[in-house]
Amino acid sequence: MRTTLQTRLADKWDAALELQLRRQHPDNANMFSMPLMYSVRPWIYYRMNTHFSLSVSPLAWFRQYPVLLTEKDLSKAPMQEWRSTVAISYQTQLQQHLYFQSRAGVEYRNFSTGQRLLRTRIRTGFQYLLPGDVSLNAYNELMLNPAGAAPGHFFDQNRQSISGIVPLSRGVTVEVGYMHIYRQLPTYDPIMQEHNYFVQLNISMQRKK
Repeated sequence: MRTTLQTRLADKWDAALELQLRRQHPDNANMFSMPLMYSVRPWIYYRMNTHFSLSVSPLAWFRQYPVLLTEKDLSKAPMQEWRSTVAISYQTQLQQHLYFQSRAGVEYRNFSTGQRLLRTRIRTGFQYLLPGDVSLNAYNELMLNPAGAAPGHFFDQNRQSISGIVPLSRGVTVEVGYMHIYRQLPTYDPIMQEHNYFVQLNISMQRKK
């Protein structure tokens, strides 16, 4: 579950605050019974032109719990992460209702364990607009660790997602989707597969002129 509050700062400039929580369970009996992650992340957006935009998150806070693979993982303490992110996004119209979208970013990750990681993210996908400001989305995102990771852990994860975005009221939309993830954990060599369902609430707060 993710909630994003966004507001216009000036022409071409926006700010947002992203609040996120993720839940987990080692089996499918009760998928949301255990915590996986909490995060608070501020964003600054700059629209360079109709195709390109820049995103910067100066410093975000994450509280991450171990992925539950064995019973021992239940007793492990969560760790903190401080993350800084810079990304550039691109969008172009292919047909009347079809858009191609891509995003490339770099993250500096500072963990409470003392580990420092540099991670790159490359996402490509498509958006199809339907009547009533409804949209369908599909994308693939590849994450790699070019610096700081243990040998053999250059690959971090690959995400494949489909979702739909529906407006609830003026300035409020909800996105509901499914995400399939291939992930390699720092302390676990085999590549895992995850099935995730997500809900994102987006609230645009218009400032009075």
